Amino acid sequence: MRMKQGNIYPFEYVLEYDDATPIDLSNATVTLTMTLDGADMPTVDKGSCTIVTPTAGKIRYHWVAGETDTVGMYIIEFLVTFQDGATLSIPSSDLLWMFILPSANGVA
Repeated sequence: MRMKQGNIYPFEYVLEYDDATPIDLSNATVTLTMTLDGADMPTVDKGSCTIVTPTAGKIRYHWVAGETDTVGMYIIEFLVTFQDGATLSIPSSDLLWMFILPSANGVA
C-alpha cells in the first residue's frame, strides 16, 4: 500500500483470515497500530477503526494530522476484539506494509 506524505484521507481495508475469507466483525471492535520500520514506538498506537461492512470485514481508519508526515516504510497491524473478549491480530501470518512517499508539495 502507498500514500503520499501528509495525506489524511480515510484508509479502507478488508480484514480476512489467512484463507482470504472475510472476518465477520459484527459486535467486534478494531484498532490499528502503525510503526515506522526500525522504530521503537508506534506512530499510531491502537487507533480506533470504524467498521463499515461488518460481515464483509471492511473497516475504515481516519488518519489524524501528523500521523503520515514522516516518509518511510511502516508496518501496520489490526487488532480485532470480538464480543466474547477473544482477540485476533491481522495479518496473522505475514506483515502488512504501508509506504509513505514524499510529496512534491511537502507535508499538507
